[in-house]
Amino acid sequence: MLAAARSFAEGGVGMMLLMAASGKLSDRRAFIDTVAAYRILPGSAPYFLFQATSAGLILAELAIGAGLLTSMRVASFGAVALFLVFAAAIALNMLRGRTEIDCGCATAGTATRISWPLSLRAVVLAAVMMVVAMTHSLASNSDVFVLRAVGAGLWVCIVSAGLLRAPAVAGGIAR
Repeated sequence: MLAAARSFAEGGVGMMLLMAASGKLSDRRAFIDTVAAYRILPGSAPYFLFQATSAGLILAELAIGAGLLTSMRVASFGAVALFLVFAAAIALNMLRGRTEIDCGCATAGTATRISWPLSLRAVVLAAVMMVVAMTHSLASNSDVFVLRAVGAGLWVCIVSAGLLRAPAVAGGIAR
């Protein structure tokens, strides 16, 4: 049962990361602006540093997402680190009172402001991925692959349904 839940989580989170990376790639300039808006890097930093940071995040999402879909244990640990970085960046800006920032989640066609629930979601995803990493086994069979595919497919359905009912976006931020 645990192997089934782990595979389902790997598929869902793996597809979520691949779709997020895809959305960021579709509008790289907007994602670079989002990275700058978080003000984690100094505002006086050269532009190429923002470009490199955004490219690194996109590459990390692509690599970790693909790794999860192929059940690579290291990808689970990478997802933990990535989600904790996201949670910390969101929490830091919430504490600064900077709630107008787009989260940078980059699901194509949507924009979401940062919030405490969004930071909590990242922490929960990190915890789920830690459980996946700690319970990972090398055993693989077709049933586990099917559950991973179902998890990935479910995420695509959730995102698709959300896009169908996405709120109007003014100025890049959902109102």
